Amino acid sequence: MNENPVHPVILTNSIYVGRFEVTQQQWTNVMGFNPSFHQGSGYSDASVRPVERMTWFEAQAFAAAIGARLPTEAEWQYAYRAGTSGAYHGFTDHPFGTSEEALVGKIAWLATNSGNQSRPVGQRLGNGFGLHDMSGNVYEWVSDWFSSTAYPSSAVTDPQGPANGTVKVQRGGDWNAPAGFLRASSRSSGAPSTGFPSVGLRVVRVP
Repeated sequence: MNENPVHPVILTNSIYVGRFEVTQQQWTNVMGFNPSFHQGSGYSDASVRPVERMTWFEAQAFAAAIGARLPTEAEWQYAYRAGTSGAYHGFTDHPFGTSEEALVGKIAWLATNSGNQSRPVGQRLGNGFGLHDMSGNVYEWVSDWFSSTAYPSSAVTDPQGPANGTVKVQRGGDWNAPAGFLRASSRSSGAPSTGFPSVGLRVVRVP
């Protein structure tokens, strides 16, 4: 599987991580347009739902415009886990994480509770770092090129992923996914020139 093998990673750079996924209003204020599928008359709260359907290149441009960047895949997974090692990150009453799929709805919008649409950010329980929607709502673009075989040979210190590729990594699962796709180690990918109604972004910034 493209999640294996388990391997050590050392991150040497401090970063600030967005507490929430970037919203449609935040995106529109910077970029001047809203690419999202979940907007319009049927979505009165669209401004606080995650922006989606932007390309990876557009996500990069947004991050640069606000003095931020997309996280590396290793940074994203560190932020997700927040010191836990279970299948899903910790939350109230389960601070050390959980592997129970029946509990995932507490931290995520997914196929079983989303009503087949994205939802306003921050409504599910956050992890130990106070980050919300790391599981579910929308997948998140990260900076790395995707490879199903990169882990065995990837750098231990501050890995940046493969030097090239054809698709970019997406992490976290989405509003239409079953619980298994929302695990900390689950990986997905997509063409960087394509926008998806299930993929948004979260940014990081160097202090």
